Parts: sequence; C-alpha cells; structure tokens
Amino acid sequence: MTFDRPLAEPGGTGLSYQIYQLYYTPPMLDFLTWISVRNMQMFLNLNLYHDRGWLDSRDPQRSFYLFPTHVIPYGIDQRGAGTANASATLGYPMFELWGQPTNNFTYTCYGIRRGVDLVNPGDTLPIQIADDLVLAKARSYAYEWAEANKDMSPRSTGPDFRFLIGKTEDEYKKLLTKYRKQDKELVDSYFHIHNLDYSLFRHSYYNTQGGTAGPYSP
Repeated sequence: MTFDRPLAEPGGTGLSYQIYQLYYTPPMLDFLTWISVRNMQMFLNLNLYHDRGWLDSRDPQRSFYLFPTHVIPYGIDQRGAGTANASATLGYPMFELWGQPTNNFTYTCYGIRRGVDLVNPGDTLPIQIADDLVLAKARSYAYEWAEANKDMSPRSTGPDFRFLIGKTEDEYKKLLTKYRKQDKELVDSYFHIHNLDYSLFRHSYYNTQGGTAGPYSP
C-alpha cells in the first residue's frame, strides 16, 4: 500500500492499520435487488431498507464496529475503468456492509436479477418461466407481423389475425399470472422457512474506538 499524501497521524510509523473489504458486488451484472441477506452464524437477517443518506447522517465516519447489520446501496463498480487493471466486476452494482465487517461471516443471499437475453440455440429459460408462456407471446408477435403485412388484394384475403392476437394475448396473461403466483409461493416459502423477523434488526452496539454505545433500530 502506498500513501498518496504525507502521513500526519499521531504515532507516525508506529501506527497499526486494519484493512478489510467494505464494498461488495453481487455475482451477476444483471442484478436488480436483494430479497434477503442472512448471517447464518448469528441467525441474523440484515436490513435492506436504508440508503446512503440515512447511513451518512447516522455514521458519517463509519466508526461503528460490532457486526454488519445493514446492506446499503453504494453505486456502480467503476474501479480501474479505462485502465489495464480494471475491476473484474466493472459495471456491477455495489453495496456497503455496515457496521464495519471486521469479522468473517457466512451469508446466504436471495435476490432478483433481470435475466439475460436468449441468444444461442442452447440457451435455456429460467426455471420460473415455462416454454408455453414464451411460445404464447411469440405467437402473438407473429400474428401481429402477419396482420401488418397481409396482402390487401381480394385474392389474398386470409384469416383475420387480430382475433388470433387477442386469443394468444389472453392465453399469455393467464399463464403469466399462473407462473408469477408459483414464483411468489416459492419466495413466501423461503421467508417462512427462514423466519424473517424484523425485531432482529434491533441490536445494541459498542464502539471500542469511540467509546460509545447505543441501540440499532430499523
């Protein structure tokens, strides 16, 4: 580590430092939002509902040390952008763990991603989306194209694709409702099993550096 300015801290070269990772990225670029982040060793669900404005007013110098209780959106990973040493997660969303993550914990994370486009013939749909849902929407688009490009000469009069569009759109909406309901039931089952309890967000803390103590609150 190289300091980019003169070190004027009391104690000079006799000081000791602690270096730890504070900002984290999810494992995929198309990540949208967290549903749950759980400390499996402490049986603690981290708070996901505050922003940097709330945190900056509460702990502007990030001096609260106990164990992480909050996941705070930080921005987009721009580390090393435009250089040969760009971050491996360049462009990924970043999140800050607070209080300071000075201990090793294992977290289970549950979230929502946007999903990637299907490009190659071997690409597969997410398990929540069945083939019949995609095919219904595809037929609707095909009928729309056919109606827009139908030959208007009397000899070429064919079916009225508008009725077929309406029929497939109705089928698509019913299937979409069905699969969204099934997906919601999976999410509800997850929280039921893990017993999400917002009272877990209320913890006391003690800051050894600042000599202060107090309660956390949602």
